[in-house]
Amino acid sequence: VGRKQSGSNPSFGCLHACTQLVVGNKGIICKALLVDCSTFIRLWLYWDIVNGLWPYWDIVNGLWPYWDIVNGLWPYWDIVNGLWPYWDIVNGLWPYWDIVNGLWPYWDIVNGLWPYWDIVNGLWPYWVSWL
Repeated sequence: VGRKQSGSNPSFGCLHACTQLVVGNKGIICKALLVDCSTFIRLWLYWDIVNGLWPYWDIVNGLWPYWDIVNGLWPYWDIVNGLWPYWDIVNGLWPYWDIVNGLWPYWDIVNGLWPYWDIVNGLWPYWVSWL
């Protein structure tokens, strides 16, 4: 599947601005921007999934994990595509996002990250008291 460079797409300004806002923890503003750009976003997201460009294209272009989070694809698509938990760890989302999304400690145990990563990150044994 051919694809233009992102910068040549006139709609990319919307996408880039939104990802930057997410990085800057301006999620509410970003969601408003997403509504304004909904047509482009729908076409972009589904086209990538259908053509097998996602999640790899997102990773290469630095859109992951922020774009996935905004679109509610994270952590579920990451799990399905085998990106979790390794990409979360690399991007500093683990263990905090896992805790917030209720994936911790269960997915950590399944993936052999527990208790070793928890110990290293100072979560264990303290977080165990929350179970």
